[in-house]
Amino acid sequence: MKKVVLILALFFSCIAIYTQANKQGITTETSRYKLYQTEATYVLLKLDTQTGKIWLVQWSLEDNRGEWIANELSLVTEVDGFVNGRFELQPTKNIYNYILFDKIDGRVWQFQWGFEPENIIFEKI
Repeated sequence: MKKVVLILALFFSCIAIYTQANKQGITTETSRYKLYQTEATYVLLKLDTQTGKIWLVQWSLEDNRGEWIANELSLVTEVDGFVNGRFELQPTKNIYNYILFDKIDGRVWQFQWGFEPENIIFEKI
């Protein structure tokens, strides 16, 4: 009986959280920002799914954590319209290279991340 009550409480808690997130316009499909894991242990990529801007996010157990802009160029204008979920990153077999894909008009870019600015490449394909 206790297990049934616990399961029901968990179920209704999940529904309440989901409902509250939807009231705030937050869903996994329409979130403005998305984090992507890289093969590097301490590095994530943060994508603004509205504009195509990308940041490197480095976490650490020591003091060398931070967030750095890798592509500060917005790939859309107000005329184009800002839409959550417009852009997504696709990894390639090279751990430093990703393809940035515009799901609305089909444009693609090569994005290569690195720890030094000279190693970062962002070019339209």
